[in-house]
Amino acid sequence: MFKDKKFEGLEPRFIEEVDLSEVYFTRFRPGEDIFERMTEVVKEKGIEQGVVLSAIGSLCDVAFRDLKTGIDLPVNVDKTNLMEEYGPYELLTLEGSIVPLVGEFGDMKEGDPVIHLHCTLGTAYGNLFGGHLFKATVFTTTEIFLAKVKNSNGMKTMAIISRQVSTEAMAGGTRPAKILYMGRKRLDSRKESTRMDQKGQRIRPRKKIETAKTSKK
Repeated sequence: MFKDKKFEGLEPRFIEEVDLSEVYFTRFRPGEDIFERMTEVVKEKGIEQGVVLSAIGSLCDVAFRDLKTGIDLPVNVDKTNLMEEYGPYELLTLEGSIVPLVGEFGDMKEGDPVIHLHCTLGTAYGNLFGGHLFKATVFTTTEIFLAKVKNSNGMKTMAIISRQVSTEAMAGGTRPAKILYMGRKRLDSRKESTRMDQKGQRIRPRKKIETAKTSKK
């Protein structure tokens, strides 16, 4: 897929030495929105850059955007599938990053925390699914270990046009690292949802078959 291809406009690799010594343990309660409550926590603790280390609990009313099979770079919203399910599900893994926003995006302003989460969920029959999390509500409880990232210059810029995730290194300390990020609230209205049967298997929506109308001569 990548042989002999030039990906113009993609940012170079980068690496930073950071300090994760300040770790918080927090519990969310039933009915709380994961993104809204996490935003409250990071603001309360003064976390500009952070990392979600792990979490357990259960979630419901979830939405993911995952990459379609066989796509090529660059990635845009048309190359992803939106999956929305109610659940509830066991929360098996949760990781992510928290960095401040550059500029403004929708109702978000400069410096607001941008929360980028990926997670894995378990169904009632032990099947797994997950991906890039865009929406989730706490079902019973969610317990999260969250670390403040010190000595990092990471920031995020919301990009409506590209809607793809990329990274940019610090260039001699003159500009911050940034991630072009598809905003959680800008879900595509064309919902390509999947459902689960009683055994936890995904049910793909049936395609509509249009039959040609024939006229009598």
